[in-house]
Amino acid sequence: MLKQDNEGYYIVESALDLKQYHRMTDLTIREKIQLKAELNPPTIKKVKTKTIKKAVEKPEPTAFDKWFN
Repeated sequence: MLKQDNEGYYIVESALDLKQYHRMTDLTIREKIQLKAELNPPTIKKVKTKTIKKAVEKPEPTAFDKWFN
């Protein structure tokens, strides 16, 4: 991990630190898009679906149905 002094400058003590600094500052387009996506995740909106209730057609009652009920 790179260290910062009290003024905000990065302290580079080795070649690995220099490589990490360049990696932080020189991002490819793909890395920039990925970083932006990680920092600002998209909000997912819930879509309300409407349920349509249809009237169910009942068959005509027969003589048995009239007698039984």
